Amino acid sequence: MPARKQNIDLHPAQQYIEDVLSGKVLVCQVVKDACARHVKELEEAAKGKSDYVFNPAYPLHVIQFFTAIKHYKGEYAGRPFTLEPWQQFIVWYCFGWRKSTANGSRKVRQVYIEVPKKNGKSTFLAGICLYMAFFDNEHAADVYTAATKREQAKITWNDARNFVKNNSDLNKALTIQSNSIFSSATESFIKPLSAEHDTSDGINVHCAVIDELHRHKSSEMIDLLEASVSARRQPMVWSITTAGTNRQSICYEHHSYTKLVNSGKKIDPSWFGLIFSLDDTDDWREPKNWLKANPNLGTGKSREYLEARVLKARNQPRLENSIKRYEFNIWTGAEEKWLSSENWESIAVKRSDAELISPDVKCYGGLDLASKKDFNALSLLFINEAEGWRYFKHYYWCPKDMVDSRVQRNNIGYDIWVQEKWLQLVPGNVVDPETLGGDIVTILDKYQVISTAYDPYIATHGTVQRIIKAGHTAEVISQGYRTLSEPTKLLEADIMSGKVQHEGNPVTGWMVDNVVVYTDPNENIKLKKKSNDSPDKIDGAVAAVMAYAQYIDDLYKEEEEDFSDLSIILID
Repeated sequence: MPARKQNIDLHPAQQYIEDVLSGKVLVCQVVKDACARHVKELEEAAKGKSDYVFNPAYPLHVIQFFTAIKHYKGEYAGRPFTLEPWQQFIVWYCFGWRKSTANGSRKVRQVYIEVPKKNGKSTFLAGICLYMAFFDNEHAADVYTAATKREQAKITWNDARNFVKNNSDLNKALTIQSNSIFSSATESFIKPLSAEHDTSDGINVHCAVIDELHRHKSSEMIDLLEASVSARRQPMVWSITTAGTNRQSICYEHHSYTKLVNSGKKIDPSWFGLIFSLDDTDDWREPKNWLKANPNLGTGKSREYLEARVLKARNQPRLENSIKRYEFNIWTGAEEKWLSSENWESIAVKRSDAELISPDVKCYGGLDLASKKDFNALSLLFINEAEGWRYFKHYYWCPKDMVDSRVQRNNIGYDIWVQEKWLQLVPGNVVDPETLGGDIVTILDKYQVISTAYDPYIATHGTVQRIIKAGHTAEVISQGYRTLSEPTKLLEADIMSGKVQHEGNPVTGWMVDNVVVYTDPNENIKLKKKSNDSPDKIDGAVAAVMAYAQYIDDLYKEEEEDFSDLSIILID
């Protein structure tokens, strides 16, 4: 389609539609399809081939309302809330299309918007809530901000509350309570609603906005809200989210359905959706594509911020999936690769035993014990603070029968590692704990290890007892997010910055390459295999994190002692 000249008489929403379809505004195919859908429906209505008509007076009223509220934080604080063109298009379509019958109620009942973080979705939703509750000509309008957690549900609610507090007219007309914004004149309200605390019985929804739909593990909340609108003349349920990881979720179901409706493969007048993302062939690293996924780029979201995030992902492969989801709205798997093989190989250094045994060197151990029929790994971390280096050595044991079977079955080079003495075989099909413990004690004696961390879950077959009996310190460390997240992040950062080195053990390299990272809702991380039944191992990487945890723990203890000494001096 040839480019069109901007028409100064067009409303910004209309101009946005024209600019999208002409290619002047860069968007993905889903957004193009949404704009084309609007144009097609206008043509059908003009020919009398539609049950719906478009009346711009209704969306203009909503857009004008937004200018009456003001931003309350950041560089825009105090300025009127002027909707961006893409936001005006959403309002244009959702509020402008009406049934051609006498009552002329709204066509759109469900709205689904996917857009990356920092594109103003929560504040936009807050304005929608305020309008729907108090300016939509609906008596006793019950409006909810919904999420899986109360804290998440209150993000949009808090934005609405602050809009009211910073507008003298709204502040006079409305009452703000701890969990409610209420109008005594119309008996309308806005309340947060969460799946974790609310039974939600008997609700009568005029409008609900659901933030971060991808966090919902089931459709229970959506089903409840959709069922609770039946008594209303023109209700709306809004869902706004970033991309997620679960393709069997209600969120991905909405994602897929939006594509079908926008492309015309499904006909559903009540549904409106936009997905701001990259097209399948786009490279997320290429700056020219970034605007497709970030419609507020250059306004609410800075290009400098995005450049920094992309650079960070280039340097830290673990971050790639999360940046794809949160910054470019690309659905990914839950797991994220921890380190690239290039990152790990680049820090391989050979150091002599003389260097490692030096009095200036501290040593900490991490012991990842498996069952008697699998890999056992010892990681030693050597610290030379004077020369500024940290160095890993690894030792591995496993039963000979296991190696023989896996070489044939999995095509993994266990036999080569054995020949090159990177892997020690134990005769038979099990590891004798007494023998393994003796081998480990010999190593700990040689390098004068300060302490060795181990997981008590597996360490019940006598190996640890043998180590303790020999006079070595063994520290319990559980394999959870809370205990290992910080040392894992610190180790990763130090590897990426070149502060950590290793001896180049190919077994460890293989294991590091097998590691993926899982992140909990609090952004704690944990190393895992891609699947429990995978033949790939990560024992050496886990043992390294445990050793690093010992080192970090000792640093904290030293800092506490320093502060304790300082406090005594000050008191004196």
